[in-house]
Amino acid sequence: MAGGWAASAQAAGLCTAPWMHDGTRLRLDGNGKTPMIVEFTLHDINRDIVDGCEIGLHIYAKSGLVALGGRPIETVQDHRLMVDEAGVVTRVVSTNGRVFAQSEHADLVGTVSTAISGMFLYGAGLAPEAEMLPGDSYDSSFDFDVVSPRLGITIGHMQAAHARVDVSEREVGPPQTIPTPVGPQPCRPIRYTRTATLGVLRLGNETIEPEPTVAHVTDWYCPALSVVVRQEVEQQGETQVINVVDLQR
Repeated sequence: MAGGWAASAQAAGLCTAPWMHDGTRLRLDGNGKTPMIVEFTLHDINRDIVDGCEIGLHIYAKSGLVALGGRPIETVQDHRLMVDEAGVVTRVVSTNGRVFAQSEHADLVGTVSTAISGMFLYGAGLAPEAEMLPGDSYDSSFDFDVVSPRLGITIGHMQAAHARVDVSEREVGPPQTIPTPVGPQPCRPIRYTRTATLGVLRLGNETIEPEPTVAHVTDWYCPALSVVVRQEVEQQGETQVINVVDLQR
């Protein structure tokens, strides 16, 4: 099966990846202080456009922050990915993003918007001899109500209208064979520094500007699959590993 995938993806960008069909599902599992399960579902794929395609992407994520006693955080997002002829995502349009987080004393209920394509950052444009990729920046925002679980009423508000993620220049390593959901594949480690800035955070009637958070990230990108199948994130001395564990088409 793995050989068939590799053969069908010699020149595959994201639009022509062998798993790129309506209804395809990818599942990610993450360990560490924020254990998570993320499910991606593809829908309404449109290849009838010039030089690329558009992809509908539904994301359901459930995680448990140790800081919240392991209580669940659920996120639902819907995006349209605009992909160029090289299989690279050039634009992400957030059409829906909802968050529900629980803790002992308060729940967070609200919306989130992001322009980060995550697993789909790379494409056929990643030449075999590539050693470096340029950095980039992505905008996002969130708007939450703080709800008392005991009273069932809103007791506060949190908003970050101009959050940003900056990605440094990325170092591309030589291919290494690693396990994937469709068998061993040659994948390239892509290493960079990711800086997340919330900007001005509004908490009720007050405003604060938290310090940026910095993480060192390695994306394992598999050209035959046109997707990142593994991500290693090192932050404050802790490393979290996120793997694609299932790919159903």
